[in-house]
Amino acid sequence: MQSPRHATVDRHAPPSGWSRRWRSGWTALSRTHWLVVGLIALCLSVAGCRKGPGKDELSQAVQQKIDERFDVGTFDVKSLTRKGSYGYQEEGDPRDRLLVYWDAEIRFLADHKLSDWDQPNVGSLTTLLGATPKGVDGVVPAGNKQGDVLKVHGSSAYARDGERWDPVAYAPSKTKPAASSPQGPDPEKQAPYQLELAELAKVGSELRRRGESTALGRFETDLNRLLNDSQRRLAQSRGALTLATGPLKGEYATLGGELERLLSTKARPARAFATSGSAENCQLVNRGEVGFAFAQNDIAAMAHGGTELFAGQPPLRRIRALCTLYPEAVQIVTLASSPIKSLADLDGKRVDIGLAGSGARINAHQLIEAAELSLGDFASVQGKGPTDAAADLAAGHIDGFFFTSAYPAPAVAGLAAKKPVRLVSLEPAVVETLEKRHSFFIPIHIPAGTYPGMAAPCATVAVTAMLIARDDTPADRVEHLLTTLFAEVPKLATHTLAGYYISPKKALTAISIPLHPAAEQFFKQP
Repeated sequence: MQSPRHATVDRHAPPSGWSRRWRSGWTALSRTHWLVVGLIALCLSVAGCRKGPGKDELSQAVQQKIDERFDVGTFDVKSLTRKGSYGYQEEGDPRDRLLVYWDAEIRFLADHKLSDWDQPNVGSLTTLLGATPKGVDGVVPAGNKQGDVLKVHGSSAYARDGERWDPVAYAPSKTKPAASSPQGPDPEKQAPYQLELAELAKVGSELRRRGESTALGRFETDLNRLLNDSQRRLAQSRGALTLATGPLKGEYATLGGELERLLSTKARPARAFATSGSAENCQLVNRGEVGFAFAQNDIAAMAHGGTELFAGQPPLRRIRALCTLYPEAVQIVTLASSPIKSLADLDGKRVDIGLAGSGARINAHQLIEAAELSLGDFASVQGKGPTDAAADLAAGHIDGFFFTSAYPAPAVAGLAAKKPVRLVSLEPAVVETLEKRHSFFIPIHIPAGTYPGMAAPCATVAVTAMLIARDDTPADRVEHLLTTLFAEVPKLATHTLAGYYISPKKALTAISIPLHPAAEQFFKQP
């Protein structure tokens, strides 16, 4: 009898119970093994696709974008390091998208000034590099020299087309506004008003319980305004250096929040307060309820003269200019696919002319009149803010919209990253008419590249942002504000690109009301 060791195995015989279990286990293990291998391969494949362009490809793409916007030989990409990426989708586009983050050193190959108002500037550079104001370090407002290096935290967006990643436009989120004054009254100051505060709390609770969201929103807005006004009056009465800015998240609020920190001293704190904008600011300054304020030069001129927006009201004769800060261009936005290429082409179209009572709406009327048009020439006219107007343009509800803003404006940048847009240039005759009729306008060119996909500069007019004060504001306070402002431009620019355009050389451009004596003396100094 053969020993089991040498037993003949019948390959056709049914397997024993043990071998059946063994083979079954091995088969399952094999399947699991290959399934795992397959999944790993798939993950690696997807990861490889998701990874997108590498360091060298990114560096070449960034250099190409710079050379397309600035003169070749102005900059070179000294170094670039890929920092990471994430996938995302864009509404209406089925393609997978990838946003790649990178750090780079961009070297100046020639002397160049990035703070010019109407030449390719820091706004153009920031847009094409996919950066935020805080993401570009090393810009010298007076002009950079050959060999200077910018340190950039940028981004590049791509859309997947089969095996290829194609560059696409992307507008990075704007830096959050600098924090303004602390919210909430001093607890010690609440004590005399406990009953009233308790009643207000009951009103809020009842509105919330009943689900009346619209009424609750208005209630909270009124309370915030009351709190803001009370804090402003308290700060003013205590001798603080007070600054009226503008709507929350706007350029004035952002700049004012940073100025609050820079101007504050132990002996004299500074406080910045949100307002509805230039018109309210002129009134607050004229009444002596705030020390300093931001105001558009056209609104200040109307306030001082009692015209247009201030018609029928006593002129605000006590407001004085301190300096010009930066231009705020009147912009007409339409889709690149639109046939609208001039103001005249808006005849018969649907337009948005800005919020009622806003400077933007007044500027829209001025442009429309200069082009010898009237509101009756449009198919329809609405009035919203730029964010809502941009959404309506994207949705096809309107054909174009007017607004006045520093540039690049987040509302337009966000729209341009999703749909190609066109800024409508003004004809030379219209610009000439506007200059003759309104002394506060200046001709300006918004540089190419200010917005994603903007291939050519836009000829338009601009008003300017000014700082104003009352005629009796002490000279030492005016000097402290102006000295700090111009000395701290680099810090201001980390919060808003408009900070780069603040310069003593431009400080008296398009001043539309009398200059404060202390400011006049300040600019006479060598």
